[in-house]
Amino acid sequence: MSGRAGRPRFARRRAKAPEHGLQASILSWWMACVKEPDDAFFFAVTNGAKRAAKRNGVMVNSDAPPAWWLIAEGLRAGVSDLVMMIPGGKTWFIEIMLDDTLLTKKTYQNDAQQAFERTCNTLGHPYRIARSIEDFADICDEFGVPYRARPFG
Repeated sequence: MSGRAGRPRFARRRAKAPEHGLQASILSWWMACVKEPDDAFFFAVTNGAKRAAKRNGVMVNSDAPPAWWLIAEGLRAGVSDLVMMIPGGKTWFIEIMLDDTLLTKKTYQNDAQQAFERTCNTLGHPYRIARSIEDFADICDEFGVPYRARPFG
């Protein structure tokens, strides 16, 4: 019944980038169901991307700029994962958070993300958290972004 190191046989390893799948799914739904750029436009902010890494002891993406370079260009901790622009000069900031369903724990914003949300609110820019594709579709409904079909619907 037990696997290596006393772990249950059916235990799964936590993904290294658990929100990636959700964000990629949101993009796929968006590209299939929203007419860009007439109805809305959104893009990702790559603050969380790893700039350089080793794989099997070999440096990959070694031409990635170092952190100090990115900070000098304006990299900011806590900035939302997505930015959505809609007609009328409105901009919305959306944080993608995936709950830890294996342990049924809800994920929460870190201090930098909370500070960014406060900044958005102070400056009058809406900030939302999406924990599923359905949440993202609800945000589109709230913003008045038309789409052709609800996710999974």
